[in-house]
Amino acid sequence: MHVQHIDDVSVIRDAVEIPGLGALPINAFVIRGEQPVLVDTGRPVENAAFLDALGSIIDPADLRWIWLTHPDRDHMGALMDVLRLAPQARLVTNYTGFGYLGVEFEIPLPRVYLLNPGQSLDVGDRELHSFRPPLYDSPMTMGF
Repeated sequence: MHVQHIDDVSVIRDAVEIPGLGALPINAFVIRGEQPVLVDTGRPVENAAFLDALGSIIDPADLRWIWLTHPDRDHMGALMDVLRLAPQARLVTNYTGFGYLGVEFEIPLPRVYLLNPGQSLDVGDRELHSFRPPLYDSPMTMGF
């Protein structure tokens, strides 16, 4: 894992080698604003490294939002650990994403903030506007 910072946004960079093609980048982001936001939670096989990298940026207990771009394994690997370490944080996803997560995880509804494309989330010092990207790898994808 490699951590980079630009102003109040940090990226946790990871990648998976794809023989003959290069690498698949797998990034997560921390917005260190008034209400800190974590965007995605890495891949499961790098769970410990992801949590270490996150802890080098912010105390997970300070997180208020966990924005899941989509519930593929490479984006939600440490989700349950982060929810445990960030008891005040709410998971931001759309209805379909929450339903999909419910197949494997029990996430209490009060910990979830459902947001659909076209809606916005006020995180104190900025608004994050949800949209459906023109290209995506999951029908549950939610960009901002």
